[in-house]
Amino acid sequence: MSRRESWVERCLALILTTCAVIITGMVVRREISSPGRRPATAVPRYVSDWQAYFSGGKQLGVPGGEVKIVEFADFQCPYCARFAKSLDSLMMLFPSEVQVIVRSFPLSIHSHSMTAALAAECASEQRAFERFYRAVFEQPDSLWALGAGAIAVATAVPDTDQFQGCLSNPETVKRVMADSAAGVRLELGGTPLVLVNGWEFTDTPSTADMADLIRAKRLVR
Repeated sequence: MSRRESWVERCLALILTTCAVIITGMVVRREISSPGRRPATAVPRYVSDWQAYFSGGKQLGVPGGEVKIVEFADFQCPYCARFAKSLDSLMMLFPSEVQVIVRSFPLSIHSHSMTAALAAECASEQRAFERFYRAVFEQPDSLWALGAGAIAVATAVPDTDQFQGCLSNPETVKRVMADSAAGVRLELGGTPLVLVNGWEFTDTPSTADMADLIRAKRLVR
């Protein structure tokens, strides 16, 4: 890791400590438990102001899709990696209906999650977020050990110098802080937290969980 990358990570760690401490205790219990799939909440809670969380963030899927998903993610979270696979399958089931906004919620229990949150913003700035999203969940640990330069190559950002500069830009930090603050307002108890047209899954939903909700609520015409 370069001196600049180390400085950025230390600064972001300090800035986000307040947000992270609120939920770390709850998340630790979840992360160290059995890796088997846990069932999603049987009756998802409806979040009336969900569209406020859908604005901003990093985009996947079809702009304007009828099925609007918000994911709060930590890019080193194993549950988020599992959800990414479920999301891919959902997009195959509904190829022209799913639009996703991903918001960062880096957890202090993961050593590179804060750098990853910054990198996600910088990839999105160059319209490379979808490649970033898939790359980091396919190799969540080994990629970060290689540093920001390797991440830029793996996600094929057009301008690696711009990417490096973005990582140390205070505006990038502010965007991560805004996402984390939004997660705190939702009383996020772990990642991923997923909203599907406002219906909140408080545990990692499978493709079937989301598809059943979409059909039951007739979210697709």
